[in-house]
Amino acid sequence: MKDLDGLRTELRYIADEVMPVDLHNRALATSRRLRRQRIVAAASGLATIVVAATVVVSLSGTEEPPPPLPIAPSRTHLPSPPPPTTPGVEPFANAFVTVPSWGAADTRCVTGRVRVGEAGQHVPSSDTKTVLNVMAVVASDVDGDGDQDYVADLACGEGPESPGRQVVAFQRSGSELTALGVVVRRNTDDIEMISEIADRGGGRIGVLVSNAYSDGGYQLVPSQWRVYGFESGRFRQVEGPTSFPADPPGIKVTIDNSVRMEFQPATDGLYAGELIFMVRNDGELDTPKLQMRLFLPPEIYPAGGSWIGCAQSTYPKLNLISCDIPRLAAGGSQQLRFTLVTETRTVSTRGEGFTPLPYMDIEQLPPYQYEKGMPRTVPIPMAWPPGSTRASPN
Repeated sequence: MKDLDGLRTELRYIADEVMPVDLHNRALATSRRLRRQRIVAAASGLATIVVAATVVVSLSGTEEPPPPLPIAPSRTHLPSPPPPTTPGVEPFANAFVTVPSWGAADTRCVTGRVRVGEAGQHVPSSDTKTVLNVMAVVASDVDGDGDQDYVADLACGEGPESPGRQVVAFQRSGSELTALGVVVRRNTDDIEMISEIADRGGGRIGVLVSNAYSDGGYQLVPSQWRVYGFESGRFRQVEGPTSFPADPPGIKVTIDNSVRMEFQPATDGLYAGELIFMVRNDGELDTPKLQMRLFLPPEIYPAGGSWIGCAQSTYPKLNLISCDIPRLAAGGSQQLRFTLVTETRTVSTRGEGFTPLPYMDIEQLPPYQYEKGMPRTVPIPMAWPPGSTRASPN
């Protein structure tokens, strides 16, 4: 699964590099940085392949260039994407927490009374112990005594290197949080990954679990919600499936191979082009929501009225545009068309990462469906009119 996740994780890392994050998010991005180090060689190889597909286009000959387009589409100014949200960990900020056993992971994970910092993190003084992260917190009276308890998703470290993950219920007294009981722990039964927790009412706690690990997110492995309740002094599963099917249904999103951007002269000294491609869902389940991410050279801008539902982040070496794509039924397809303009024939083809610009990908947005196979990253060859050249500055 790690090999399948490599490309997607690299692209996410590229986006994360240029987006502001807080201390908590940076802690959670550690595994992405570690994985990036392991896939640099593969990414560099990919860059070589894509460069071959997006080399400088210089069309020469005796044919006359086509006449300018009669009207240049006006540049479209897109809103910025909303800032990223982080799980609320306020009940644990600056609190003393008694961490229960992690099972076999106790040799590397902190246990006992520790102080959690403002960002929901405890950094042990010993080099033999791993950082404790409070990933998420929900409030619920799990033991039915009328007092509110707090259920926390705790991670010992991050990513594939994490030796432990568990969901624990705590009772609070002033600045002290003591463990009431472990709801569920990773590496027990068939659980290899814990992704989310939720209050299901009546003191019950929902936990999203998977039977395999994925750096790219739980949508890339079979996942299911299991519900737990506090009975006779311990937590037991009270609702949801108890095993994973051998071949669960899923989605399979693909982008056709005919993606191409052809620029033509337009009025006012602009070049205008249209990006046309087809998205398909070859799986057995509908996709509730998808998002296209378009990585463009900084000299190319959106234009026209086809960018409804899109947002843009602008950086020195990259224009990153994200657009929501509505529900795509199982076996269905959808053609997307976007107009772009540039004021110059010389555009950058090297952005912040290893993959040359421009390129695109499609990914799911919550609520996720199980996705069979990784969404493909597709290079976008650029064609220019006769007599034009496109340079590729660093």
